Amino acid sequence: MLLLPVPSGLDIYIYADSRTLQSALSPNSESWVAGHAEPDLGVIVVALPPGPDQRLLIQQRIPHELMHVLLYQSTDPGYANLPIWLSEGLASLVELYPNSDYQVLLENAVEKDSLIPMAALCPSFPRQASSALLSYAQAASFTRFLHNSYGTNRLTGTGG
Repeated sequence: MLLLPVPSGLDIYIYADSRTLQSALSPNSESWVAGHAEPDLGVIVVALPPGPDQRLLIQQRIPHELMHVLLYQSTDPGYANLPIWLSEGLASLVELYPNSDYQVLLENAVEKDSLIPMAALCPSFPRQASSALLSYAQAASFTRFLHNSYGTNRLTGTGG
């Protein structure tokens, strides 16, 4: 699904594992991060370990991080003002193979009445891995709902 045009002047750095990727990120980044974009620099870094799941990870992580760069290019200087749930939701929306755990996480959170309020996901996502994963699941679900209800043009602000 193409929501925004593909950028030029993009550098993608691929690491063989998350540990090596972590050494390239700032020291205060979350240890569970497997991909990161620096949209103002046009840089994407991702961990893509060799093995049978590598192709799947490529089709998840590259489009996800690419969307952050595209959002930055299409909304700058307003990118910093986007709610995190929206930027992460849009990034999750373009993954060719979305995380299959999201649906189970959402169902469990609904059952336990433990969904995170969307307003709390505007400034940032939780740093704890399990809460962050639920945040991504909620963001993806809500953004998918918005996209299905209003379409690409209304979601990206490019149409009436």
